[in-house]
Amino acid sequence: MAEETQIQPGRELYCAMMFVHQYITQGEAVPYLLKYQVPLLCCCQLSINSAKIHQSEHSGRMKMDSALVAAEQLLESGDEQLRKHTFVKLKDLKSSWEETCTYIVHCHSRIEWVWLHWSEYLKAHQEFVLWLTRQQLDLDLGVELQLGLKEKLWKVSQQKVIVSDVHGQKALLERLLDEAAVLHNRTQDPSLESQGREKLLKTFSDIRDKVEERLSLLEEIAEDHKNYQGSVQRFQSWLLSKTKELTDLLEKKDMKENKLLALQVFDSIIRDEEKNLQHIESLAEIVRAKTSPAGAEVVANEAVKLKVGWQKLRQSICEVEEGLQSTLYTNNEHISMCKLLEQDIGCLQSRLQGLKLDLDENYNVGDDCIKEQMGRWSRYMDVRKALMAEGTQVDHLNLQLKEILRFSEDSQHISNLVIDLVKEYQSVKCKAAKLCAHSESCLRNMLQEQLVVFAQWQHRVSQVLETSVEVTDSSDIITLVQNTERLLKDSIELQDCLNYLNIMGDWLDSLFGPERSDGLRNEISTAISDRKLLHVELIQRKGTLQMSTGQYESKKRKFEKWLCRENKLLSAILSNRGSTLKTKNLKIQQDTLSVLQSRVTWGQEQFQLLLQENGINESGSAQEKNTSLEELRYRWMLYKSKLNTACDLGTSFSLKKPGLLQRVCRLALPLWILFLALWILAFILPLMYESNSCSIYNNFARSFSIMLLYTGPPPT
Repeated sequence: MAEETQIQPGRELYCAMMFVHQYITQGEAVPYLLKYQVPLLCCCQLSINSAKIHQSEHSGRMKMDSALVAAEQLLESGDEQLRKHTFVKLKDLKSSWEETCTYIVHCHSRIEWVWLHWSEYLKAHQEFVLWLTRQQLDLDLGVELQLGLKEKLWKVSQQKVIVSDVHGQKALLERLLDEAAVLHNRTQDPSLESQGREKLLKTFSDIRDKVEERLSLLEEIAEDHKNYQGSVQRFQSWLLSKTKELTDLLEKKDMKENKLLALQVFDSIIRDEEKNLQHIESLAEIVRAKTSPAGAEVVANEAVKLKVGWQKLRQSICEVEEGLQSTLYTNNEHISMCKLLEQDIGCLQSRLQGLKLDLDENYNVGDDCIKEQMGRWSRYMDVRKALMAEGTQVDHLNLQLKEILRFSEDSQHISNLVIDLVKEYQSVKCKAAKLCAHSESCLRNMLQEQLVVFAQWQHRVSQVLETSVEVTDSSDIITLVQNTERLLKDSIELQDCLNYLNIMGDWLDSLFGPERSDGLRNEISTAISDRKLLHVELIQRKGTLQMSTGQYESKKRKFEKWLCRENKLLSAILSNRGSTLKTKNLKIQQDTLSVLQSRVTWGQEQFQLLLQENGINESGSAQEKNTSLEELRYRWMLYKSKLNTACDLGTSFSLKKPGLLQRVCRLALPLWILFLALWILAFILPLMYESNSCSIYNNFARSFSIMLLYTGPPPT
C-alpha cells in the first residue's frame, strides 16, 4: 500500500502530460488555425467581408494562450523526447498563429481600403449630382427679363461664365466615370454598371446643351435690342433732318405751284418712311416681349414718341398743303386729295388690325404668375395708349373729309370709308377697355394672394424660431438647420416678389384707387421690413445651431489629437522591441506601457460621449452615417489592440533571463579595466628614470605649459 501511494502521483503527472500533448497535437488550437486560414486566403483574393474572422481573433488568442500554458508543463517534464516533440509542435503552432494573424490584418485592411475608396467616390459623385441639380434648377427658372441693353449684355457675359464652368466639369465627370469602372471591376456592384455611367453622362450632356441654348437665346435677345436702338437713333436723326428740310422749303422764295409740287413730293417721302416706322414698332414689340416691365414701358414710350413725331411732321405738311390748296384748288387736286385720304384710311385700318390682333393674341395666353399677368395688363394698356394716339389721326381724317366736302359735296364714297373707319376704331377701343378691366381684376386678386403667402411664411418662421430655443439633440439640430435654410431660400424669393410689388408704385393707384393703394403700400412696406428682420433672425439662429454642431466637431478633433499622440508613443516602443535593451530602458518602456494602459479608460469615456452626441451606439449602428467617426472608431480599436499586444510582449520580455554573452561581458569588464591600467603604468615608468630627458621638467606640478622641448644630452 505504501508503494502504491508513492507511485500514484507519478502516474497522475504522466497522465496530465499526455493530456497536454494530445491538446497540442489534436486539441482545439490546431483545428482553430486550420479552420480560418483557408477562408482568409479566399477572403483576400475575392475581397469578401472578413469581419467575423477578424472578431474571432480574440477567441483564437485565448486558445493559443491555453495551449502555451499547457505546453509549459510538458517542457518542464523529465522526458527529453517528449520535450523535444512538444517544442517542435509548439513552434509550428506559433508559426501558424502568426501567419493567421497576418492574414486577418491584411484581409481586413484591404477591405477597409476598398471601402474608403468607395466612400470617396460616393462623396465626389454626390457633389457632382448636386451640381447638376443646381444647374437644372437654374435652367428650370427660365430666362429673367432685363431692364435694358446694358443689363442684357451683362446677362450674356454671366451666361458665358456658366457655359465655361459646365465645360470645366467635363474632366471631373470623366474621372468619376473612370473611378466607377474601377470600383465596378473590384466590387461588381450593380449601381456602378455601364448603364448608370451612361445615364450620368447623358444628364451632363443635356445640361451642357441647355446652357449653350440659353446662351444663344440671351445673345439673340441682346442683338434684337441692339438693332432696335440703332433703328430708333437713325429714325430720330431722319426726323430732325426732314424737319429742317421742310423749314428750308417753306422759307424758299418760289411760286406757289412749285412749292405745292415740292411739298407733295416731300410728303410722299415722309409717307414712305411709315414702313420703316412700322418695322421699328415690330422690333419694339419683339424687344418688349423679352424685357422687364419697366424696360418695356421705356421701349413703348420711345416707339410712341417716334410715331408722334412722324405724325406731327405729316400734320405740318398737311397744314401747309391746305394753305396752298385754298388758293390753287382744282379738280385734279380734289382727286389727289381723295386718293391721299384713301391712302391714309388704308394705313390707319392696317394699324387698327394690328392692334386688334395684339389684343386677341394676349387674350389667348394663359399666365400663372404675377409678373406675367402684369405684363399682359401692361400690353393692354399700351394698346389703349396706342389707340388714344391714333385718335389724333382719326380727327385729322375727319378734317380732311370736311375739307373735301367744302369744295365738292359729291364725295359719298370717301365719306362712307371714313365712317366705317371711325366705327372700327371705336370697336377696338371698347374691346381694349374691357380687356384692361378684366386684367386689372385678376391682378388685384394675385396681389392679395402674395400678401397671404407672406403671412403663411411668417407663421412658419415663428414656429421654427420657437422650436429651436430649447433643442439639444444633434439630429434635431440638423433638421432645424435644414428647415432654416429652406425658409431663408423662401425669404429670398419673397424678397424679389415684395420688391417687385413695391416698385409697381403708380400702377397701384390705377389698379386699386388712391385710398386702397395707400393701404397696400403700407402693407407691402411692413411686409418688407418684417421679412428683413425675420431673415436676419433666421441667419442668427442658423449660426447658433451650427455653433452647437461645431462644438461637437471640436471635441472630435481634440480626441483625434490625443489618440495620435498616444499612438506615437506606442509606435516608438514597438519599434525598439527588436533591439537589445538595458534593464533600465526596459523598465522605462514597461512604465510607459502602464501609463498608456491607464489612459485607455479615459479615452473610452471620451469616445463614448462622441458616439452618444452623434446618435451612434458602440456596436456601430447609426441614425445618420458619419464616415469620419467610423474611421475614428477603427483607429481607436486598432490602437487598443496594439496596446494589448505590446503589454503582452512586454510581460514576456521582462520574464526572460540575461543571455550567456551578456553575463560573460559583465564578468570580463573589470578584468579588462585592470589590464589597461597595468599597461599604462608599464609605459610611463621608463620615462621617469631617464636623466638626460627634459620631459621631467615639464610635469604638471612645475608648469601648466610646456617649457623645454629639447630631448638630447645637456649642453656644455
